[in-house]
Amino acid sequence: MSALKGVQLSRDQLALICVPHGARLRSMTFNGQPMVLSYSQDAQWLADIYAVNAICGRVANRIANASFEWRGQHYRLSKNLGDHCLHGGERNFSNQAWHLVDWSATHCQFHIVSEDGDQGFPGRVEAWTDYRLEPDNRLHIHLKAKTNKPTPVDLTHHAYLTLGAGDCRELRLDLNADSVLEKRSDIPTGQHIRLDKLKLDRAHNLGQQIERWRQADWSDRHGFDHFFPICGAEGEPIKAATLLSETVEMTLHTDQPGIFLYTAGHLGGHFAPFSGVCLEAQGYPNAVNEPRFPSPVLMPGEIYQREIILQFSERVHAPTA
Repeated sequence: MSALKGVQLSRDQLALICVPHGARLRSMTFNGQPMVLSYSQDAQWLADIYAVNAICGRVANRIANASFEWRGQHYRLSKNLGDHCLHGGERNFSNQAWHLVDWSATHCQFHIVSEDGDQGFPGRVEAWTDYRLEPDNRLHIHLKAKTNKPTPVDLTHHAYLTLGAGDCRELRLDLNADSVLEKRSDIPTGQHIRLDKLKLDRAHNLGQQIERWRQADWSDRHGFDHFFPICGAEGEPIKAATLLSETVEMTLHTDQPGIFLYTAGHLGGHFAPFSGVCLEAQGYPNAVNEPRFPSPVLMPGEIYQREIILQFSERVHAPTA
């Protein structure tokens, strides 16, 4: 099957096109309105360096200095963000062709194998991504992996959400978090900072929030590029975020421990900066090097499984007097 030949799924008001290239969403619409960024040409998808709507791995986000140690063994990884490893390295899951192994009108499953030593990681890893449309305009994304050697695994879905808006700074976000990870040179220090007055809620749109954080010296002109641990995220999926445009409300439930909020201030090429917002449900960045964070190491015999659920609804505005 061609890496860009899509499988079309639809149920209720939600419709998707899923493709093997990066096990990604080529499009997603609600009531016929685009909910995510989308390239218009095949060549643009194949040249994409921004993981647009793709699955990222083996390890989402950053591994500092593209290296880690495990039980006395030092591993050097692929560098693709300065000195760091981002989303699994130069040849990560987002730019590889997965295999479509099952599909129906409302469901599809992709599978990929990453051999021992791929991008410097130990162990042979198999991973699966399931997209399933459920009642009430829910998209259920199930991520699964196994390995034959101890190795870090942390998968995420990297959708650039628009909810029909041309600039994500117009959107409003409620985030179920009361702290943010402190970072230095884009790598977490291991410390949590209480949000208090800078808690993200729908009282301010993302543009206003970016300016508030910039004035507090917690952000810069590129906006959010921060990890927020989710309150109460343990075991079953819980509501982690609510994203709102003028016409659409989207809720995100997950069992991942946090959300990496990226307002795409560094986006370029076919898309302008801030064209979409990423709510990356994932584990802690650089956790393999930070003992204060939950370990991302998957052991032989264990099964890595994570859930991300996006639900869409029409916003009902109160009548004006």
